[in-house]
Amino acid sequence: MGNQLINKYQEKSRAKMAPFSQVPVDVLDSAISVEAKGLYCFIVYNSSMSPKYQGAFAMNGTTTDALRYLIKWDSATASVTNRKQLREYLKELEDQKFIKIIKHGKCIDIVFNAAKSDKNIRCAKLYPETVSKIVNATKGKTMLKRLVIYAQLRTLIFENSKDSRILEKSNNYLAKVLGMARSSVANHMQWMREHEVLAYFKCKMNRAIGYEKYYYADMVDCHVLTDIIKGYQKQGEVKEIVE
Repeated sequence: MGNQLINKYQEKSRAKMAPFSQVPVDVLDSAISVEAKGLYCFIVYNSSMSPKYQGAFAMNGTTTDALRYLIKWDSATASVTNRKQLREYLKELEDQKFIKIIKHGKCIDIVFNAAKSDKNIRCAKLYPETVSKIVNATKGKTMLKRLVIYAQLRTLIFENSKDSRILEKSNNYLAKVLGMARSSVANHMQWMREHEVLAYFKCKMNRAIGYEKYYYADMVDCHVLTDIIKGYQKQGEVKEIVE
């Protein structure tokens, strides 16, 4: 079975130049709420380069209620509370100068202050294929939290070499980075595995009896992950692929 599992991503097409959006690490490392960070990720995903603002990325002509419906936070009984919280999250982002909110009539334009072309700003790359899986399968605060987790994971994955494209950190380590309880991180990571948000292999290692380890990669790098695990098998580091 383990030998078959190594090929579980072989039907996935190999992406050459996948589009992506960016979230500055300063946003993720800031003291604002997790939900405000998630809202930033969500708005980035729905934004585009705006000639209206000299090429800055923006989400133009929206409203608080339109955002609320997009996040699927549309319970009629809690609409007043949800609308208030959403405005608070937007204010957090604006107070930290991560975004600029420009009002015109009943609509607002949300303009990002970080220029996408500024190479001095360290950013996490968010791939739309991955973000859309989270957005389509979750809603409300859960969606926002999972978007932040994905963005934070992307700060631990680099693209300057094949090895740096994979993540092999424990849930304990991720809990410290994310500022969350280990049990909560474990639940979110399990959800991401089950919903194919991340590519992964669960491996039984040779270094200790019964020792198992997860290796992750963004789904766009599933073939890179497969090649690396094959290499670990040849080196004798991985004894068996469990999942």
